[in-house]
Amino acid sequence: MKSIVHLLNGLALVFILLLAVSCKKDSIVRDDDELAYSVTFAIHQFSNTSRYLAVNSSSGGALLASTTPNVGDGYLYFWSFNNESINPDIKYDYRAEPSITYNNGIVPTNFNANGFAFEDFAAGKSVSMTGAREVFIKMPIHDVIAIRSFAFDITSTNTGPKDFEIYYSIDEGDNYVALALNNQFGNVTSNTKNSFSYELDTISIQGEELWMKLVMKAGERGSSGEYNESQGVVRLDNIRLVGEASTFTHPQPINELYYFIFHKDKPGVKSVGVVDFSEDMQLQVQLPMGEYDVFFVSNTSQSPLIFPSSIEKAADIYCSNLFSNHEADIFGYVGTLTVSGEQVQPILLTRLFSQIKIEFTDAGDLSLVKELVVTQQHEPFFYAPFGSFASNPILDQTSITFTEDFSTNKQVVFNQFLGLLQETKPVLYQVEVYGANGLLRTFQLGSFLKNNMQLVFRGELLNELTWPVGFQIIKNENWEGSLTDTF
Repeated sequence: MKSIVHLLNGLALVFILLLAVSCKKDSIVRDDDELAYSVTFAIHQFSNTSRYLAVNSSSGGALLASTTPNVGDGYLYFWSFNNESINPDIKYDYRAEPSITYNNGIVPTNFNANGFAFEDFAAGKSVSMTGAREVFIKMPIHDVIAIRSFAFDITSTNTGPKDFEIYYSIDEGDNYVALALNNQFGNVTSNTKNSFSYELDTISIQGEELWMKLVMKAGERGSSGEYNESQGVVRLDNIRLVGEASTFTHPQPINELYYFIFHKDKPGVKSVGVVDFSEDMQLQVQLPMGEYDVFFVSNTSQSPLIFPSSIEKAADIYCSNLFSNHEADIFGYVGTLTVSGEQVQPILLTRLFSQIKIEFTDAGDLSLVKELVVTQQHEPFFYAPFGSFASNPILDQTSITFTEDFSTNKQVVFNQFLGLLQETKPVLYQVEVYGANGLLRTFQLGSFLKNNMQLVFRGELLNELTWPVGFQIIKNENWEGSLTDTF
């Protein structure tokens, strides 16, 4: 299995290198006697949230891919919750396993649209907790040199808390030290933003983990309703820990934009290449007059995309992504272009993937589970924007392995590449559940999916291991509205 994965990655990397060498230097082929015009593509992305955004103390924000191996101050952790997950958007070490819980170890699973924008992160979502008396945020800090500050945005409903106490712990939550005992909301109106930041430079914080505990209080309420400890809702957003680490050990991501521009009547007239990708960028090419097929695809992930080894005409193009590259943010555009002179052409990139969640509703402890392996049982998806293929050109036998603390975070999340697929296609996943001594059980989850959807499988993972697992299926098309089904 590993040899196949390595072969696939090797072949993909070879193609990328060949494409970069052959296209970046001279990506335009045209007839010498034709007049070429300057065409500027103004490229915008459907979502302006970047998984790999990091902070530079002088510039305010930059892609992690552009930082050097040795970094100064930056976000050790950042949660935007825009992906409707308690997994952080940024963590200084890809091996770290932070967590967010409330009351007696409850993992929040509700995400409200009342989020707040922060730097390059859209307003999006916030994490929502009903009846939260205490909120715990665990952040591993192994190999962290210094911790500068901790901050977040907070709001609540009319009957939610309007004040809180905040404590920190460096002994795995056994003992807490007060950081601030009075944190009265300045805005007590329901669902209005309150921002809090705490300087930590003067505090000696060392160890393996930093825990933050928020204890909710009624506070001064103004015209808000009476505090309801069990039904009031508190929401958190843009949680961030700023500090210094000798090395940000997350693998350096790929952040590239591929472009394929083919003249409809003259296959030899084309512009093909790959460039560094950034949102709201401009790409300028020289093209003769005529009609063109245009395909753009961006890849922000840890692995290269899969393309054919040779592309001579538009119909040759296909694109795919290894299933194991499950955090990939892949966006694309397909259209036609008429060139009659110098012009600016807007390009809106949209998602080429859907999000899959498997949520576990087990009331009991899941510490028995040490590893989950998810394998796709359906045919690997590939996207051919201008042609059709008699057979599937993709061989992908990779899988995804999750080793989180499943008792704390009772879900796994991954992206499924689809392309601009408008019709629904069947998907089928095999889930293998492993304990310390080996395989505990195997089951399958299936449904139907199209592009730009959120599909949630929800059910118990370990209840009565000898019985089949029954999961509820929730479909969220365009990540708006929902359709629920059971099987």
